[in-house]
Amino acid sequence: MKRILYTMIMLLCVVIASAQDGPTTAVCQDTHYDCAVYIDEERPSVNEGEVPGIYSVWWKNLTTGEKVFVCQTNPNAEAHWAEMRGKEASAVEVPVTDIAAADKAMIAPGNGRQLIVEGCPDGRNIWTYLIDLDTNVARQLPSTEGVVKIDYDNAELILSAYGYDDEGRYSYLNAYTPTGQFLRCVAEKVRE
Repeated sequence: MKRILYTMIMLLCVVIASAQDGPTTAVCQDTHYDCAVYIDEERPSVNEGEVPGIYSVWWKNLTTGEKVFVCQTNPNAEAHWAEMRGKEASAVEVPVTDIAAADKAMIAPGNGRQLIVEGCPDGRNIWTYLIDLDTNVARQLPSTEGVVKIDYDNAELILSAYGYDDEGRYSYLNAYTPTGQFLRCVAEKVRE
């Protein structure tokens, strides 16, 4: 029931925002390929982050002026960690209404219509999503520490995640395609 209600509210927000040509308070996060991605705070967090804020993500073609509403965060969204087990896991498709947080947004390698959105809704892990504007498909990447590097020349993303062994916590870096497919391990067991 919550998901249906949230979806209906989000669709209403899309209609209202489209009629207004996007928010004027949105902050530009990144520009590439004559495109820009913005984040707008719809509702601030309250009680020192106990109730997460709600943010919207927008895309703009800087040449034509076209603005597109991409998504609005859903604090009730669930992580899909169980579907992405193993260090060589690829991204999994999630509903665009299941973007849990949007603290940062970037344009992925390609044509400017693929975005990277990441945030930290649980106070511990950075959830990273790829959103394709042409197909309206979102994918959650198996990263818990976020994007480390974007290589536009080789069209790949380097993300960090962490694990534990007998010596404690370690990080590892993996490379992914702009659609979230695992390419290779870049660095294993990096200790702080």
